[in-house]
Amino acid sequence: DFRVYVLVTPATSDQTTLSQLGPAFVCREGLARFCTEPYEPPTLANAHRSAVHLTNTSVGRYSENFVVTQDVGAGLVGTKRALSAVVRLLVERRQLASP
Repeated sequence: DFRVYVLVTPATSDQTTLSQLGPAFVCREGLARFCTEPYEPPTLANAHRSAVHLTNTSVGRYSENFVVTQDVGAGLVGTKRALSAVVRLLVERRQLASP
C-alpha cells in the first residue's frame, strides 16, 4: 500500500470550469505500508487471516509479526516505511526502473 499525499486547494468564485480549479500540491514524501504476513491470493480458506490481506496498522498491530519501524528512511524493516526509502531499495535491487 503506497500512500502519496496531495493537497488540492479550492477554486475561487471566478473559476467556472474544471481546468480553472485551484492548484494541487504533492507532498515530497509518501508512506509505504506492508502486511504483517506474506501475501496469499484470497480464498475461502484464508479469508479470515486479515494480516495477510490488509496493510492497515490498526489491524496489523495485533499480529505476532508486527514490526514497529525504527528507521523509516532505511526501507528494509517494519510495517510502515518512507516511500522514498522503499523506492530507492527497489531501484538498487533492479526491481524498479529509476524514476
